[in-house]
Amino acid sequence: RKIRSHSDIPIIMLSAKDTDIDKILSLGLGADEYLTKPYSPMVVVAHIKALLRRYRSAKKIDQTHMIDRGIFVMDAKKHSVVVRDKNVDLVSKEFELLWYLANNPGEVFTKEQLYDAIWGEDEFGEMSTITVHIRKIREKIETDPSKPEFVKTIWGVGYKFEI
Repeated sequence: RKIRSHSDIPIIMLSAKDTDIDKILSLGLGADEYLTKPYSPMVVVAHIKALLRRYRSAKKIDQTHMIDRGIFVMDAKKHSVVVRDKNVDLVSKEFELLWYLANNPGEVFTKEQLYDAIWGEDEFGEMSTITVHIRKIREKIETDPSKPEFVKTIWGVGYKFEI
């Protein structure tokens, strides 16, 4: 709690206690992860790397919190998206994914790169998650999701944001 009161640095709890109440208390007091014994050093390192990726990504959002392209405006501090003067409601991961793409206009990202950047877990996730989230984002921000003007598919490669 003392660390969390003055810092947002990632915190991993390593413990021999494995009851739900211990985990809930630790996470409630500010821990980001809770690992119980026995744990492999490689698993601990993987968790540290994942937390640091998410921490760095969050810091990037804090540094520049607005993307304004006229008909497309995102505000990270307000967690808002406005497209053609209409507010668009996105869930957290949709927002993060769109933010990442819009913050790097014209740059093409593979599904793996997007998954690593948003979920922070290299090979543990399902890449179809990206496809589903892109489809949902398009349904919300595009005039015609089958002919997107913002989030474009680069066949055989990945996705990019254009405006």
